[in-house]
Amino acid sequence: MTSTETCAARAADPWTSLSAARAAAQCASEHRAKILETIKLADRPVGGTEIAMLCGLTQVQVCRRLPELLREQRIRIAPGIGETASGRHERLWEAAW
Repeated sequence: MTSTETCAARAADPWTSLSAARAAAQCASEHRAKILETIKLADRPVGGTEIAMLCGLTQVQVCRRLPELLREQRIRIAPGIGETASGRHERLWEAAW
C-alpha cells in the first residue's frame, strides 16, 4: 500500500471491517488512476467539477482524491481560477508531467 492507501480499520476490528478497508483502499487507488488519466487527456487545466463529469465519478469522489494526487506530486494546482456551471469559483488542476 502507498501512503495514501492506509488501511482505515484497527487491528482489533473484525475481519469484515479489515476487508472493507482494503476494498476502499482499492477503490481509492482506481479513482486516483482514473482522475489522473482524465487530467492528462484534458491537456489543459481542469476543475474538479469537470473532472468528475469527464471521468464518471462524483464530485465528492474526485475532491477526496485530488489532495492525495497533489501530495504524490502527480498533479499540481494550475494558475487561474475555474468556474462551475453555477458560477462558483474552483481550483484548476493539471498533470505534473
